Amino acid sequence: AAEARRGCDLLYNNGVLWVEEAVPRVLTEALVRLVDEKMQNKDGNQYFTVQYFKNREDMALDWEAQPVRDVTMYAIKFLSPVLEELLGAEARLVEFSCLISHPGARAQPAHADCS
Repeated sequence: AAEARRGCDLLYNNGVLWVEEAVPRVLTEALVRLVDEKMQNKDGNQYFTVQYFKNREDMALDWEAQPVRDVTMYAIKFLSPVLEELLGAEARLVEFSCLISHPGARAQPAHADCS
């Protein structure tokens, strides 16, 4: 309970929460393969505007893809004490994407994507 409270405080105050090892490596590796495949077969419809856009892309991920579902469900289960306290039990996930920084990309500060 104390860790969840600390996570809530960090997320609420900073708009971002860094959690290491929240998802097993095998699941993240499957998601990385999916992202790599999408990078090879770009159609331009899955990209969003990003801060410091040079050498950086924000790619939408398809909820129907199994690696996306696996990683998301595992992360939600792991983070549910924090998410439920801050957002309530009926919160909805409205976007799932990945930020890809290529060599030469300028570092961007940690920030919330919405206000």
